[in-house]
Amino acid sequence: MKNKNKVEKIRENLRYSGVFLCLLTAACASTSSDKTSVENPDINPNLEPVNHVIYSFNDALDTVLLRPIAKAYDTVVPDFVQSLVKNFLHNLQTPVYIINYTLQGEGEKAQAAFGRFALNTSLGFFGIADMAADAGIPKETTDFGATMAKWGYTDSAYFVIPVMGPSTVRDALGKGVDVILNPFNIATMNPNNDSLRTADWIRFGVNAVQSRASALPLTDDIARALDPYTTMQSMYLQNRRHELHLDKDTNSYDFDFDMDEE
Repeated sequence: MKNKNKVEKIRENLRYSGVFLCLLTAACASTSSDKTSVENPDINPNLEPVNHVIYSFNDALDTVLLRPIAKAYDTVVPDFVQSLVKNFLHNLQTPVYIINYTLQGEGEKAQAAFGRFALNTSLGFFGIADMAADAGIPKETTDFGATMAKWGYTDSAYFVIPVMGPSTVRDALGKGVDVILNPFNIATMNPNNDSLRTADWIRFGVNAVQSRASALPLTDDIARALDPYTTMQSMYLQNRRHELHLDKDTNSYDFDFDMDEE
């Protein structure tokens, strides 16, 4: 029993390490006051040496572990099954969308997200089937980084999060808050429910693999670029500003390499 408690404690620390990692790294990045260069408001010269080191670490980890697993998953698992997995994971994250849309003052989008969650959870086998799409309810996503942008925190320097990848100082903080906002994460804190905690670990792993598999075409293209770091940085920042409607004339690159959708 004592050993079991120790194991559970270690698992719990690992489970929420992503939250503290986001908050800690973003806080460290903020020590430079999130100041950006005059030439490019999305780049903080003081953060670039750190970003390059973290990028190199992430790239090595991806090469030896994450990409091979994602490649195997993408090869073995049929597309329609991957689609069902995406639907299920999206549904689990929908409460976070509802909260953020509410905080952003987007009442209609919050209601639509609530409608999607209620319909897909009840009639869509907990979200596996996207019944809301058939009902004409659009699938939209948001996060606390977008909420902060809505509140006025629009300019934020590029920041690479260890393991998780490209982000900004604002969005790194937002990722940590989103994990805390997710009611499913709160539910797994119950020390008396081992089944729920195990299921949540499985969800975390499947989400990481599915997200990485979805990003394979894009990241493979980036890897062939003359300067992969700069290419990824540019694509992420342009796509993010497009998502937040900060640069309405900017093309969207559909950057989909987000492995922390908790």
